Amino acid sequence: MTRTGKKTYRFFIVAGEASGDILGAGLMAAMKEQRRDVRLVFEGVGGRHMCRQGLKPLFDMGLLSVMGYSQVLWRLPTLIACLRRCVVHVAHGQPDMVITVDSPSFAMRFVSRLKKNKETASIPCIHYVAPTVWAWKAGRAQDMARLYQGLLTLLPFEPPYFECYGLPTYFAGHPSVVGTEVIRCRRRDDKRIMRLCLCPGSRPSEVRHHLPLMLEAVSLLKRRCLAEGVTFETWIVMAQGVEARIRSMVEGRGEPSLIDRLWAREGAGKEEGFEGMDVALAVSGTVSLDLAVKGVAMVIIYKIDRLTAWIVKRCVRVRYATLVNLMAESMLIPELLFDACTAVKMAETLYPLMMEKDAREQQQKAVAPFLRQLRCQDGHHPFTTAATQLWRWLAHQPSPKAL
Repeated sequence: MTRTGKKTYRFFIVAGEASGDILGAGLMAAMKEQRRDVRLVFEGVGGRHMCRQGLKPLFDMGLLSVMGYSQVLWRLPTLIACLRRCVVHVAHGQPDMVITVDSPSFAMRFVSRLKKNKETASIPCIHYVAPTVWAWKAGRAQDMARLYQGLLTLLPFEPPYFECYGLPTYFAGHPSVVGTEVIRCRRRDDKRIMRLCLCPGSRPSEVRHHLPLMLEAVSLLKRRCLAEGVTFETWIVMAQGVEARIRSMVEGRGEPSLIDRLWAREGAGKEEGFEGMDVALAVSGTVSLDLAVKGVAMVIIYKIDRLTAWIVKRCVRVRYATLVNLMAESMLIPELLFDACTAVKMAETLYPLMMEKDAREQQQKAVAPFLRQLRCQDGHHPFTTAATQLWRWLAHQPSPKAL
């Protein structure tokens, strides 16, 4: 008990990248809102959003943010050191629950070590955001059931993949798709200059792979549109942790007129500026849902190193990278992946969406039914639903330690 008479619950929560930081922060906020009668202590790994919710960070989240097999090998000593540090901290602090958010490779290794340690084996572990076992690494579903006491998913079709192995799984809804109106199909005012939005990713490695190609594609589009008397603005949306890198790369090109505005992204569902965009060129990820909800037509891209691409092509069991396309089993949103991810193809694919209002509206209307499927049926915000289920799971565990 604290001096105020409130019980204290301790949580060790880990998020390894920007999207997980946003999800973790939303979950923490909802947990605090639902249990004002107790004191909550959050320790672990996260970014600025989780820190704003009171997280006491163990180390910089950026140490865990890697992409591709070659980068993992290069950063392996650092990742192992981070892993050990987390395990030691949990063993010493004995939290009431461990929560891992996305980043399944690191999360599962971390929890596996906890379960093998006598001091931490009995601590309940919950994972938020299911690994994509329906796309590749199907064996992870059985491994998750062995390691975790509960799983919260963002997608409605995911629970059966894990429940068949006995893992309690709950669909909480996707935070990017909230509210009663999932999509707003807008008719552009022809007097306003068209806006193209670039979303080069949330990891430094993603920015390095994609931004130079994006800028080259914009340059190609500028020349083509100028010849036809058409002008447009280009904005870059910057995720947390990569702002400085993006500014440096843009300024280093020596083409200040190429980009009209740089815009720091504050989190899923908060990008009011998306509402003013007409077309987007975006790296595959949650941002595709954020754009679709705001009624922005888009082209999705993804480029990785040759080693990772070679492995992915032989292991992935799905045809598409974009969630809406996966749900529709059709290319509703154009994708340019791996070898197809070139500046020329980006410009060629974007051009008709920029020039044809009907093409933009057709994409918006096609994706709307699938976005609605991502909303939780209880009508609450996904973070609220996730927090409610988490408290239910915790209630079935031994009573928390009184401090």
